[in-house]
Amino acid sequence: MARTKPSATKKPAAPKPPSPDLQRRPAEAEPEVAAAAKAALEAARGAFRDASRGMYELGQALALLQRPGMSEAAGHAGFEALCAAEFELHPQTVDRLLRAVGHVSGELFTALGPRRVNALLDLATVTEADDTAAILTGEVVRLWKGGPKVDLAKVPTEKIIEHTKAVRARTLALGEWTPEPRTATAEEREAAEAATKRLHHMGIAATVTVRAKEPGSPPEFDIVGLDRSELERVTKA
Repeated sequence: MARTKPSATKKPAAPKPPSPDLQRRPAEAEPEVAAAAKAALEAARGAFRDASRGMYELGQALALLQRPGMSEAAGHAGFEALCAAEFELHPQTVDRLLRAVGHVSGELFTALGPRRVNALLDLATVTEADDTAAILTGEVVRLWKGGPKVDLAKVPTEKIIEHTKAVRARTLALGEWTPEPRTATAEEREAAEAATKRLHHMGIAATVTVRAKEPGSPPEFDIVGLDRSELERVTKA
């Protein structure tokens, strides 16, 4: 039987070079495409500003609805129930939004955006100095005494988050870190709201607030806006 000569292995074909359209750099794009891209980018920026402005206005409205009796007057069992039913907002999200509204102007919030504002406020809570205003306005701040300086106007949001983690890690390593107070539970908030209602039924325009303590410790309740005569009525009741 005659032997057949093995056929040579075929080399894979060289990949075809990409088409000129794919090789074209962004700067070399067609004028129509470049114009459409710029218009879309401006539209996206405008939508982001509008969304940020809307979030701030939502925070302002929620700050009003948080006042005693307002959520109930709007037809809800309480403030937390209103936020969940109307806007599907988690209590922590609401707390951060209210914090931002309490510290930042609407113009600054719109310019920076919610995520950057929250990152800056988180950094302000862990630094040693009373530098919240400087941090929010993007100044050069020192992370800790003798520590590195950071120009907050030039660093991206992710870097700000990293700086916050670094400050927390350092203070924890030095044994100086005090755990942040936990967030009040829904049951504790409801207890404060119920106590406020009882005061209002007595004709006392005071508010009961709840302050969560570190994990394992019970919360503390404060009565705000109680004059001396009302205090006597409450303590005698």
